[in-house]
Amino acid sequence: MKILCTGISGVGKPEHIEKVIQFSEERGKKVFYRSVGDVVQEKIKKSRIYSKHENILNRETDFLALAAGWALESIASEIRDGKHQNAIISTHAGFLWEETWQDSSNSYHIDNIDPDVFVTLIDDTERIKNILTKNRQWKHQNLTIKDLLLWQDKEVETTNKWAKERYKDHLVIARDQPPETMYKLLFGPKDLLKVYASYPMTHLQDEESKQQIRTWIDFMREYALVLDPGCVDIGKAPSRIVEKHTVKRDLQYLIESVDMTIAFYPKAVSSAGVERELIHTKKGSRDVILIYPSTDLSPFKLDPVTIEHFTDIEKFYDYMKKAYKPLKI
Repeated sequence: MKILCTGISGVGKPEHIEKVIQFSEERGKKVFYRSVGDVVQEKIKKSRIYSKHENILNRETDFLALAAGWALESIASEIRDGKHQNAIISTHAGFLWEETWQDSSNSYHIDNIDPDVFVTLIDDTERIKNILTKNRQWKHQNLTIKDLLLWQDKEVETTNKWAKERYKDHLVIARDQPPETMYKLLFGPKDLLKVYASYPMTHLQDEESKQQIRTWIDFMREYALVLDPGCVDIGKAPSRIVEKHTVKRDLQYLIESVDMTIAFYPKAVSSAGVERELIHTKKGSRDVILIYPSTDLSPFKLDPVTIEHFTDIEKFYDYMKKAYKPLKI
């Protein structure tokens, strides 16, 4: 399995991928890893072309495209020898540099790698901003939260376009998702079940409900790749753009990456967010499983698209054990 992993600067790709590699090695599996940016720097250095690392994006577009081509062809040649069946290739879809969008030019050379799946890593833009303001290459760009939200959105959209053009899957994964998420993509079965975990966040803040949700998600991870919206905040500061990008993250980034949505209400409360997620899942012709402790439901929660409704979490656990096999990878 070959994964092409994108994500904006400061999102923490090297750190997350290193955790995936370590997680894999602990289970006796090897992962080949290359960063296109690192290989570009190596190629430039060997060619004795002067190019200061933090200023490389000031280079002409044609030069950067040529360098990206060198790097991807070099990586492809390493993969083609057959020694690296499971690989993660890290790159960028583009950059927000000098207040303009710069395409990475990687789209012309992706087919040299022939990825099986595309992944985009996302993170809280406030954390990204804190990282970039301390980075020599990026601190003078003075990127705002709005800049980073738009850049991250463009990164997702561009990567999704690359995947669709090649009839491949594209998953958006939060930086704080456990490393087993990408591990399952690398080593899981071809029919790996991918689930979005939907649950009330605003109206269930008691510790008992939070623990029930954590236990439920841990259980589902035994059977599926689970995307948890609680693993990332697009931005904590309340604002119109943060709210809009939070909604887009859940509905388009995450739900459109999976096979089904499983919604869990530990208590009978109202949640506009969960109900909107169920409607979006339905409109995408995906399955819905609902765990809600009452049969008194609005038509938005329970309709013909809901393949199963459980009023008790233990009955849901029994259903999963009968309907699916635990992942053994």
